[in-house]
Amino acid sequence: MPLVEIVHFSASEALIARPTLGDSFVDYLKKVDGCLGVSRGFQLEDKSRVFLFITWKTNEHYEKMRQRAEYPSFMASLKPLGSDIFIQHIDFDVDIANAFSAPITEITTIKAKEGHTQEEVNAVVSEIRANQHLVKGGHPPIAWGQVKQTPELYILIIGWDSVEAHFASHKEPPIETITMKLIGVCEPETKHVALRSG
Repeated sequence: MPLVEIVHFSASEALIARPTLGDSFVDYLKKVDGCLGVSRGFQLEDKSRVFLFITWKTNEHYEKMRQRAEYPSFMASLKPLGSDIFIQHIDFDVDIANAFSAPITEITTIKAKEGHTQEEVNAVVSEIRANQHLVKGGHPPIAWGQVKQTPELYILIIGWDSVEAHFASHKEPPIETITMKLIGVCEPETKHVALRSG
């Protein structure tokens, strides 16, 4: 599967006022060899937080981009757009196109609780995925992958019709029971973003 780069940061006042200020940054990425697409949007829970999802054909294409002579100045062009920048790379195990094209994209970061193993977490996530076809308002498949920079962290991504549809799914059997099992073995942190391509 392609490599997905997640860049998220606190938007500057200028970017919040004029989101198109990020267009040149995105346009540059879209022209780089191996970039399959860019999706971006503001986090719904914190509208000052921006998410960029950059899909690379391979990790090698991403590394080649970093070796380009203009890469330092390109990264410097991000600074006027915001601060508190985090970059993560994930090899998701399924195609994430449905999640990115949905009205709302859920991004849940998951870390096994102390005293529990990653295998326990994986088993519960597998249960959720086995029942994802029962969820109303979801846009499967659920994507799951390990964060390269922080191996103890995993990220789950799925698309939804709305945030309300996501939360309503937690009250429906068997998802309600499985969600409680997940909370018992890990520390999930969920965010929602309304993404647009380019």
